Order: sequence, then C-alpha cells, then structure tokens
Amino acid sequence: MERIKVAVDIDGILADFCYQFCNKVNEIYGIKKIYHNYDAPHWDLYKWYDELEKVHIDKVLEEIYKDNHFWETIPVLQINNSGIELLKYIIKFREDIHITFLSSRDGIDVLLQTCKWLSRVLGENTSNYNVVITNEKIDYIKNNKIKYFIDDKLQTALEASEHCIVFKPKYLYNQISKDDSYVLGRLREGNLEEFLLYVLDEVGMKFSDIYWFFEYYRNKK
Repeated sequence: MERIKVAVDIDGILADFCYQFCNKVNEIYGIKKIYHNYDAPHWDLYKWYDELEKVHIDKVLEEIYKDNHFWETIPVLQINNSGIELLKYIIKFREDIHITFLSSRDGIDVLLQTCKWLSRVLGENTSNYNVVITNEKIDYIKNNKIKYFIDDKLQTALEASEHCIVFKPKYLYNQISKDDSYVLGRLREGNLEEFLLYVLDEVGMKFSDIYWFFEYYRNKK
C-alpha cells in the first residue's frame, strides 16, 4: 500500500510558540506582554518589544536553547484544538496516510523534547508518524516526495508550494501580499482542520471518517 505523505509544521500549527516565548521574556525581564501565534504582530520577534534591544532578545533565545524543558512544556495552540483532534484520528486509524512533523526548532535535546511533547498531545500511536528537526524543510519536502504540507511561515509556504500542495493559517504576521497573490491555487489559506479535511477529501473519505466527524461535532455541541 502506497502511503500518502503529509508534513505538518509544529510551532504556529500545533504549539503556541509565541506564548511560550513571551513567558520566557517575562521570566527573564519581568515584562508581562503576551502574544499567541494568531495575534503576534510580526514574524520577526525582535520587533515585539519596544522596551528591549537586540542583545536582550538574543539573551532570551540563548536561554531557550539551554532550557531542556522549553519545547516539552510548550502549550497547545488552542485555536487548533479541533484540527489536533482530527490529526489524532488520522494517526490512529488512517494507515494509508503518513504524517511527518517538520520543525526548525533548536536547543538542547530538542528532538527528545519534541517527541515527548507530541506523545503527550497526540497519544502513543507513534508508528504512523515521524519527527524531523531541520533548517532545510524545502529539501526534505523535495527529497521525500511530500504531497501535502502546512506551515505558518509565509516564505517557507511560498517556497514549498513549488513542490506540493501547501496550506498556511491566516495570522497577522504571514499575510500574502499582492506580489505573492499569483501562488494562490498552489498555496491555500486555511487552518489545521481545513488542511486535514482537504487531505482526506483528496485521498478519499471512508465511512469511519464520516462517522468520526458526526460523533465529534455532535459531542462538541
């Protein structure tokens, strides 16, 4: 059986990196300013704090790198709860779909921390996904024939759309400009749930999928 290859970014899709970063700033400098991935004003986090200079943000990043619990304790991005539940279903029941979690995180034991976090959030069904930490996401997508991908970084999404179908969530820091609008069609805007529903529709829905959707949304009411 040929498995459909799907890649999912972690921070900004599953995990609320912005919130965790702000907590680290508060821990070091006592500044109680909180952003989430969906309302952070810039992709460039050096622009988040008027009170801090580059050297201060560098210090925060250095502390994150040395923190062997930062990535393991990062909170789930709450606006994507429904998408995460759907992801858990796919990992557990759709053996024809293989998920790769693709992240450019950095730090001590970052792969171990990430795997522990995913196991806690998604459950122990680890045979149907793998985790890759890399700064070369596009090369990985090309070399491994990824067919569907979701990422919150606009530049990564634009580059990846040359090689596969890409979704990106619509946040303040990743808006598509008029100059980039030509890619719409290969690059789609949508959240994690919309992305996974698109993948299932492309691959082919099963009766069990429809039943799961019915039960999940009925219980949400």
